[in-house]
Amino acid sequence: MAKNRYNGLLKKWNTDIVLVTANDPLKVYVAHELRNVLWSKKHNQVLEIWCGEGELTKHLLAYTKNTTIDALDPSRSMLNACKKHLWTDRLSYLYGDITTFPLQSWYNAIVASQVIHNFVQDDKALTFQRIFDLLKPGWAFIMTDKVYPDYSLLRESMFEVQMRRY
Repeated sequence: MAKNRYNGLLKKWNTDIVLVTANDPLKVYVAHELRNVLWSKKHNQVLEIWCGEGELTKHLLAYTKNTTIDALDPSRSMLNACKKHLWTDRLSYLYGDITTFPLQSWYNAIVASQVIHNFVQDDKALTFQRIFDLLKPGWAFIMTDKVYPDYSLLRESMFEVQMRRY
């Protein structure tokens, strides 16, 4: 069950409610976009950067066919959580960081959802270079992420609102 500020009471009292992360619809959108990019090919290889517990991965598997996914994450505990509920021959788990992991494949698409903002600036530059190097010519990188405004007072206000949700 998803952790929430109600200590599971919503799930207990409202069995019809399914708790999902706030950005779950965004992950479905990414999966649909990936399907649109890959629709005409017979076999596709996709890299997911920082797969976490598999919130995006499950949608990628559901909305794409003829696709294998390399799910990369620098946390063994996250990979283990993902493995508990997602297991298919279309999915490979890779333990490591995009900036240092010795990936040898070229990918039809690379996806990242809500992770790049966690990287320090130097790692962001290296990450984007690695993505460019790993993509087959003419293919797609699909990314969603948090964007904060340049105006410091507005940025601080947005951050405070976001942190109150947790």
